[in-house]
Parts: sequence; structure tokens; C-alpha cells
Amino acid sequence: MIWAADFVSNLGFFAQAVGTGWLMTSLTTNATIVSLVQTAASLPLFLVAIPAGVFADLVDRRRLIRITNVALAVPVGILALLTAEHFVTPAVLLGATFIIASVEAVQEPAWGALVPEIVPDNDLPAAIALFGIDFNLSRVVGPPLAGLLVGIAGPAAAFAVNALTFVPTIVVMHPQARWVWPKLVALRDGTATSFAIARSSAPIRNVLLRNASFGICASVIFALLPLYARLGLHATPTQFGFLFAMLGLGSIAVAPVLGTLRARLGAANAVLLGTIVLGVCLTIFGLARSLWIGYFVLFAAGFGWLTVLSILNTAIQFALPTEHRAAGFAFYLVTTQGVMAFGSLLWGAIAARLGSADAFICAGILFIALGVVTRCVPLPWRSA
Repeated sequence: MIWAADFVSNLGFFAQAVGTGWLMTSLTTNATIVSLVQTAASLPLFLVAIPAGVFADLVDRRRLIRITNVALAVPVGILALLTAEHFVTPAVLLGATFIIASVEAVQEPAWGALVPEIVPDNDLPAAIALFGIDFNLSRVVGPPLAGLLVGIAGPAAAFAVNALTFVPTIVVMHPQARWVWPKLVALRDGTATSFAIARSSAPIRNVLLRNASFGICASVIFALLPLYARLGLHATPTQFGFLFAMLGLGSIAVAPVLGTLRARLGAANAVLLGTIVLGVCLTIFGLARSLWIGYFVLFAAGFGWLTVLSILNTAIQFALPTEHRAAGFAFYLVTTQGVMAFGSLLWGAIAARLGSADAFICAGILFIALGVVTRCVPLPWRSA
């Protein structure tokens, strides 16, 4: 039930992403402003993920997830109404995106720490891969449907659908304990302890380094794909949705062989392979400037995407002490998604100067370089 609710919620997430990206490119074609959508979506994670993770370790995580999903429906619903009435400007859209992402950031560490509560350590890699398939399956289904919906009814319809997708999570997240507000001293001490653990643990620092290098490069996709699809590839909303979907389809295709790949190559070499694949695909994507080649290379990029993220996601869980998993997972969120806020600014500035196609080429080259440089950084891993 939790898996199904998460799947529906992810469908809403991608409907929101497609609607927001397409709406912003309708309001402006300035690459810097368009890239700020991803900055607005990622910056809250960078700012609040760590205290939110400490908070999630001190309260009932399922109740916290339920409360935040109720809260999320409000700004998403308001954005849908404002868009339908044509009251949205670039500033309004960026502000709404930031508010929505801020509420989402509160629940993200709780979601990340929930999986180890459900399954034993031996099944953790498979469980995380399953939730990865959940996310990527929703990425395959959600964006094309959202693109079709945007093409027919406009972005407001996509936002309205997202508001409805919070309902299943609200229903299935049954609280496990009575809600008790943690004391301020507990939050302060928990935050201090989390930073101390991250500083003193070489395995955690190693994973965070890999995560940060991945997030900086990967941010180019979410920051510039709407603009590049619309202006560089002359895509329709539905075709833009399919471009998003191909990344998820490639991830699903590689999922059945991930275990074999990891066993034969080892975690570190599998991450290197996935990073190089991503880098080559982004470089070709920028060079080809063809919609059909774009479909193919983003499908191939999905192979690298899931290979890298499934291993790093599992590695951080292995590195964290059980009693601080939510707080520790917050560091993972900061370095994989939070740094996308700064990466988006970088790629937006490069695109404003060189063009969005060249920004993808630069990101691809940087992906390969960082993958090679960080190959020697060991990852924590436990055999089944």
C-alpha cells in the first residue's frame, strides 16, 4: 500500500514538474529565469533537510508524512487556481514552487528513513531498487500524460491533478505513535550529533562526496530540459513529456540486471560505469539537437541514472547508525538534490551565455571527469 501511494504521489510530482517547466517557458525564454525553477524546487532541501531529518528521528514518521501531504494540497491547489485565472507571472511561479518544495522538504528525510523500518538489511538493496522502480515507473507514465494534459487543458490542469495525488498517502500513512512535539534542546542536540557523525564517519563523507558530484551535473536535466525541448528541439508539450519519460524508461529497463551488474563490477566500478554513460549521453544530447536522438540518448541515460543512484542510496543507508537514519539521510538529500539548486544556477548562467545545447555538452564532459576523479573514493557496502 505504501508503495502504491508513493507511486501515485510521484505521478503528481511529475505532473507538477511538466506543468511548471512548460508554463515558465511560456512566460519567458530567458535561460537564467527558466533554470531558477529548479533552484526554487531544490533550495528548500538544501536549507531545511538536515533539521527536518533530526525532527523525523524524534517524531512518528508516518504521522509527519500524513500531515505534510495535507499541507501540500493547499499551495498546489492555489497555484492551479491562479494559473487557470492567468494571474501567474515568473515571480509568482518561482515563489509558489519554493513554497511547495519547502513543505516537501520537511517530509523527504522521513520517507528516506521509512524503507529501512519496513525491511531487514539483507533485503534493503532490493527494497530501495523497488522504490527506485516505483519512481522511474511514475516518470515513464506521468510526464507523457502530464504533457498531453497540458496540451489539452493547460498547466492548471496538471497542478490540479497533483493536488489530488496527495490523498492516497494521507490514507495509507497510519500513525504508529501519539504525536509529541520534540523539545527544542532535542532538536539542537540531534542536529549537532548529526553533523558530528557526518564529520567523523569516512564512509558517510565518501557517499556524500559522490552524491554532490552527481547532483551538480544531473541538475542540468531538470534546469534546462524544458527550454531546450521547446526552443532547441521544437517539441510540443506531449513530446516534452516523453523526453522526461525516456529517462525513467531506461531506468526501469536496467533494473532487472542491476544486482548482477553490481556483483560483477563491484559498487564503485558500477557507479563509474553509470556516470560515464550519463556523461556520454548528455554530450550527445547537446550535440545532436534532434528530438528522436534525444529520445534514444535519454533512454540510455536512464541506465546510468538508476545504476548510480540505487547504489549511492543503499550505501548511505549502510553507513548510517539506525537511530540517526532520518537525520543522516537528510545529508544525502542535501548533496544529491539540494546542490541541484546551485547546479541549476550554474547551468542557467552557462546556457544564457552559450545556449542550452552547449550547457548539456559541458555537463556531460563534467560528468565523465568527476566520475573518473571520484572512482578512488570507497563506498560502504554489505554483502547479503
